[in-house]
Amino acid sequence: MKKIFLMMFSCVLLNATEWEVNAGNFYYSPSVLEIYVGDTVTWVNEGGYHDVNAFVNAVTGLVYENPENFSFPPNSGGIIGSHTFTVPGTYNYDCSVGNHAANGMVGQIIVLASPSLTSSISINDVSCFGDFSGEITVNASGGLPPYQYSIDGGNTWLSTNIFSNLSAGIYNVLVEDAQFVSVSTNVTISQPLQINSNLSVTDVDCCGACNGSAIV
Repeated sequence: MKKIFLMMFSCVLLNATEWEVNAGNFYYSPSVLEIYVGDTVTWVNEGGYHDVNAFVNAVTGLVYENPENFSFPPNSGGIIGSHTFTVPGTYNYDCSVGNHAANGMVGQIIVLASPSLTSSISINDVSCFGDFSGEITVNASGGLPPYQYSIDGGNTWLSTNIFSNLSAGIYNVLVEDAQFVSVSTNVTISQPLQINSNLSVTDVDCCGACNGSAIV
């Protein structure tokens, strides 16, 4: 079995994850959260009157220099708001209600770039010359699932990652994610050499003789 490893460096979305931050009396929990690009954070008020402010620091009056802005008005319970992060970086925010921020009600979201789309390929060569016992298995990770797979240069796409009953030859293997980011390589399925034979026959000299021969 052969194995081939492919990698394409591209900032794409990982399979999105939902996160929850709880807000209460002078706290966000967790106060620091590390996520990936494409993830969504929802702030839930557990009690009190709170907002989520990522524009202007409620203590210093200085503008937060976040990669992108978000803010949600205060409420007295339930969901304050949700935000899907599409730009990597560090985001700082606070509760601008009263002196909540001054009493420590601040938070931070660290958004990491998503891992690149990668693919590893395993190959089973043809077992006998001319037959169709070859197989290609493609395993993808990173990017944004679901993935689709092709072994003919993108002419035909399938959701399955295993291609069986293949003949010997060169196959252009592609993996594409939901953001249409793809990786591609050519792989070769090999086969044993064809067995060739020449048969030389010498007949017997006369009926009943045992001097005939056959040479392969």
